[in-house]
Amino acid sequence: MAHAKAAASARYAISLDVGGTLTKVAVVDRVGRIVQRLQAPSAHDIAREDVPERVVQIVHDMLQAASLTVEQVAGVCVGIPGVIDSRTDFIVSCPNLTNWEGMPLAQQVQAKLGLPTFLEKDANEAALGEHWVGAGRGVDDLICFTIGTGIGTGLILRGELYRGSTGGAGETGHIIVDKDGPICNCGNWGCLEALASARAITHKARAFVELGEPSVMLAMSDGDVQAISAETVFKAAKAGDELAERVLAEALEYLGVGIAGIVNAFNPEMVILGGGVAAAGEQLLAPVRRIVHRRARRLLAEHVQIVLADLGSDAGVIGGAYLVFKAQEKEP
Repeated sequence: MAHAKAAASARYAISLDVGGTLTKVAVVDRVGRIVQRLQAPSAHDIAREDVPERVVQIVHDMLQAASLTVEQVAGVCVGIPGVIDSRTDFIVSCPNLTNWEGMPLAQQVQAKLGLPTFLEKDANEAALGEHWVGAGRGVDDLICFTIGTGIGTGLILRGELYRGSTGGAGETGHIIVDKDGPICNCGNWGCLEALASARAITHKARAFVELGEPSVMLAMSDGDVQAISAETVFKAAKAGDELAERVLAEALEYLGVGIAGIVNAFNPEMVILGGGVAAAGEQLLAPVRRIVHRRARRLLAEHVQIVLADLGSDAGVIGGAYLVFKAQEKEP
């Protein structure tokens, strides 16, 4: 896709990280610092034809909040939780924002803004952010997992983002780790995401508590089973709750097995664990390291560093800005 040209002196990029409920927006400078941030509701309940204008409005709101002119901005990147066909720039799958599917959003937004506009998968953005100014600085071969409601992956191979032949690379949340496992949101059975994501951990814990298994998780949630979250499970496990420990051990075993398979396939120098579940820190990191070192090929397991993400929830918007600046560098 041809992109509009930005002023060579433009110091900033505007980056959006679109979630199912909220959109994080940031102005990022050329060294990866966030200089202004906003949050806006994601456009999941408006008509498809109104989505581009909604994105444009968010960008204008940010320009006003940061007291910037269009000439000071190198471009815009929109990160989405879905799959983009890199051949056409169409959004082909976005389960949490189905009204965004089937449109060339970047082209539509660019036509309205007059700024170079890019569309990227959110997990790819996170990987780029960590590679640029986060845990993966200076590492040319890394894999960044975002573990939250789902599981996404961004692949940096030989210093470059790897998107695959059609833009769908990194869908590791949907590798099969148990052929007879539970059904996943994608419609398949036994996906890593269906067994090791925050949603999977939450679902399993609630189901056992509803069956009457004793656990402090119920008291932690004021007696409301539906208030039990993945965070509750981690806290209860830390306190020695047997059920929470069991649920967590199973989920992290699957996660470790999935990561071990990816380590065997790509031989990365580093695996970065990010997303909401990574807030558990060593409680996540230690078992995953142990399982990967036990289940991956020995030479590959001994070579890979498994670390926590540095940038937290900012990784996506920072990575989106990196994409904008890199594209500008490549302009003739």
